[in-house]
Amino acid sequence: MITPTLIHLYLTIISVIAFLTSPSVSYECIEPTDSLGIKFERTNCTRNSSAQSKLIVSYGLNTTYEVIPATQTNAFELDFTCDPTIDASKCQKAKQAFIQAGEFLTAVFEFPNTIKVLAEFADLCAIKSCANGIILGSAQPARWLSMIGEDNRTRAYPQTLAKIADETGSLPYVSHDIIASFNSKFDFFLPGDTSIGPTQDDFVATVTHEFVHGLGFASSWRPWMANTVTPFILPLDDVFPKTVTIRETIFDAFFARMADDQCLSNFTDALQVALEGTYDSQAELDNAITAAAANINLTTTVDFVTPQAIGFWPKGAQDAILIETSFPEFVPGSTGSHVDKETYQMTENWLMIFDDIPGKTYQQIISENGGTGIVGSGIRAMLESIGYATSQNPTPFIPTPADEPPPITVTLSRKSKRRQRRRLQ
Repeated sequence: MITPTLIHLYLTIISVIAFLTSPSVSYECIEPTDSLGIKFERTNCTRNSSAQSKLIVSYGLNTTYEVIPATQTNAFELDFTCDPTIDASKCQKAKQAFIQAGEFLTAVFEFPNTIKVLAEFADLCAIKSCANGIILGSAQPARWLSMIGEDNRTRAYPQTLAKIADETGSLPYVSHDIIASFNSKFDFFLPGDTSIGPTQDDFVATVTHEFVHGLGFASSWRPWMANTVTPFILPLDDVFPKTVTIRETIFDAFFARMADDQCLSNFTDALQVALEGTYDSQAELDNAITAAAANINLTTTVDFVTPQAIGFWPKGAQDAILIETSFPEFVPGSTGSHVDKETYQMTENWLMIFDDIPGKTYQQIISENGGTGIVGSGIRAMLESIGYATSQNPTPFIPTPADEPPPITVTLSRKSKRRQRRRLQ
């Protein structure tokens, strides 16, 4: 028989920037050449550049944006555009979901700055064929910046956190902090709808999930080169000769192997030392990565495809929060960037599993899972750990800007979510 099965492929656009402190410097960027970030090219990235080119549909069109300002109960300022071919009431409902998501997060976290979101509710199928699955949406930090953390390591921080640390405003920010695109052709359950259908996703829950990713809930670990799972290996281009830098996100700082409590940042440090030198070709670099992984006993290529092998240890916690590593093959954007579905889908921390929960409103899920709000205590602790303040954690560590040449921005991949039907035997 034909049974609906949810298959989620998350491809997360992540921009990593290593910068100089002078605001007058021009910044070298690697940007996607198409709307889904499949190919890349080098461009100059300057201070206060626009994020609109990262939108899937609206960039390049005669698009009108409605500005919904931040309020005392919502730190998220929204520049919103909606599919002109759909009913205006549906656009209003979709906009309300973005507003509610911002309000939910503002009720939990004490954001000192306005968070600027560029959002579109548009026909994503017009850009990318939906014949093999409907792209539901994407959201991600518009830019990551290199900062020095509490352990004196340099890592990539989302622009929202970098702004907290940058009191002088000297860093090269893109115009918006979070980019969000969602498919107007998917049948979401929207605010104001009366009854959710069995195959519908609650749009408020979906947007809130994506906003959390936009705040920096994302790992850099994946098989970038030589089929070896590592953090970012910068620069991600085919220009040789070059030296390389290994860079984690701040989210990665709290990863450890569950088998022996080995902090993954120790692997990162060892890999950086092992890969010092200049490489004249991709083959030479691949061989060096393979040899280095063997020499330092890098286990992450296996760990990230072994269920419950990696944990996130929030600051001050006695227990780790298990990270999603259950896929038999590494799934970029899903593996490593969510909590373990098997462990948390029926708990208060359901929001950040890789899968959706169709046929239930966010209110129903909260009630059934014993939570008190859409953000569970574990998800809150994870975001507190990377640097967001709450009433329980009012003074998180504030990083300092890194001063390191050369300035490079790397845009890696776009996050999408697909829904398919397939035959089950």
